Amino acid sequence: MEVIYKVVIFESYPLFSSGIKTVLNASNSIRVTGEASNIDALLHLLQKTNPNAIVFDILHCINAGLKPLRKIARKFPHIPILLIVGEEYADCFESYFQLGVKGFVFKEDTSAEFTQAIKEVCSGRDHFRNQVRTFFKESLKKNRRDKTTNQTDQSLTDREISVLKLFCRGLTYKEIGHNLCISPRTVETHKQNILTKLKVKSTVDMVKYAFHHRILH
Repeated sequence: MEVIYKVVIFESYPLFSSGIKTVLNASNSIRVTGEASNIDALLHLLQKTNPNAIVFDILHCINAGLKPLRKIARKFPHIPILLIVGEEYADCFESYFQLGVKGFVFKEDTSAEFTQAIKEVCSGRDHFRNQVRTFFKESLKKNRRDKTTNQTDQSLTDREISVLKLFCRGLTYKEIGHNLCISPRTVETHKQNILTKLKVKSTVDMVKYAFHHRILH
């Protein structure tokens, strides 16, 4: 016996919702159990029907749909979400992923691809294009690099950060020493330690690094 998946549609406009419903109901394994055009109606519907998945049309939402997504993720984290998106929303992909979205269907996809995506999401798998997966991998690498950078920044002592700030103001060794009540030789020692920790080779590189990585903020 074929499994029947229950799906709820979240779409701002009835006309588009009807189109989505028509496509999904054409499949013998998918049944639309409700439609909602606002977040309050959706939350009530989810409580009432407990569907296998939510189809959420982001294309017709303000602010990329992030606010309602947060509410859904907070109240019904166990219900997978399939978004209808466009490539122009790429800047939000990582946020969608972090909010628990399990798949994307693009506005140019076919009805067959849409139906297949629903089945995959309902059965516990995710549904992302290869280029979207590549995006996530690159984003993960970037986050790891940022984390490493932050760890490097945090390895500077308070005194080293003070010295670095004064170098960024263009002060000389003598002026920095006067400001911090230490000798110019001690300033030089701190500078060498900073260069080593930040893995840079010159005062100019050190200052550039500080501004680029917002160490001074």
